[in-house]
Amino acid sequence: MKIINKCSIFLGLLLCLCLCLCLCSCGNKDTGVADKLTSLLKDPTSKTQSESKGGPATPEKKTASSADDKTPTMENAKGIEWPDDALCAAAFLGYGEDILSLAAEHENARNIMLDHYIYSEGNEVYLIVPRHPDSTVTVQAISIDWDDNYKEIIGDTLYKSGGEPFVLRCNLGDEPSTMITIKHKRQEVIFYPFIDMMGGGVMLPDIGGVIDISIREDNGMFSEWSGWSAIIKGKDSQSVELRLEFFPGGQVSYAWTRSDGDSFESLIMWGKHTFKDGELELNMTNFETDESFYTVYNIEDMADGGIMLSHMEGDSLYNGYEDAIIFNRNTD
Repeated sequence: MKIINKCSIFLGLLLCLCLCLCLCSCGNKDTGVADKLTSLLKDPTSKTQSESKGGPATPEKKTASSADDKTPTMENAKGIEWPDDALCAAAFLGYGEDILSLAAEHENARNIMLDHYIYSEGNEVYLIVPRHPDSTVTVQAISIDWDDNYKEIIGDTLYKSGGEPFVLRCNLGDEPSTMITIKHKRQEVIFYPFIDMMGGGVMLPDIGGVIDISIREDNGMFSEWSGWSAIIKGKDSQSVELRLEFFPGGQVSYAWTRSDGDSFESLIMWGKHTFKDGELELNMTNFETDESFYTVYNIEDMADGGIMLSHMEGDSLYNGYEDAIIFNRNTD
């Protein structure tokens, strides 16, 4: 009986000792399980021991404060040389309603995945490439109140997204119709897509932030700015003045005016021109009616520095006039 009592006492002391040890361990703040649970709650991307051995884990998200912080740029725009302050690149693609075809024909557009096409009133088509994919881009319609000191009126938001490249059709007339705002971190740039008539590309903001990646076509004698005029006789024997003005990048303006003293009539068009193998192709739009105009003329140099245009196909420059027209270069 004494032996049994001694064993009982020994077992009781052992149990008390184990209980004390358990209580002490529960009070210890450096518990592995608790730390792991707390870590997972604070950072769901933390890996557990089983995940580090091959289980699935959420990839680590890099932030701007990462040790290897490098602001991302468009992987599909590596060919663009970005200045330090540039947030965006823009290119004038041409004129027309079929902006998909214009984008497909342009070198810079072919190298970029275009997921967004913005159709607004107008016939000028632009490619817009934000530099950073984490940018915020907003496109808004605008108009100018000429009677209120040229006040800018901001209209509907046409597009709002991240830093994906997009194509925009806009500008029906001689003033911008859209405003683009691009924000990235603490930088912001606002610009209005419009043609630089003398440079042949996109008119850039004075403060920088946008670069022009338009492709300048080599149009031979019409690659630089030049103005030409001619005088013809209409069917009613009235004199009609024709004026052609060529701009770098393939832009062209055309106008004719006729006046008999009592009445005045005119027409103005704007569009694209190409010159190859002696043939001048004009693809323009009537400012007032928005009608398309297409024509091809053969060009022959004259001894006095002028050029003779002979109609080959398409519309004629003046109301069915089919005779050859001699244009002289303007000096002003």
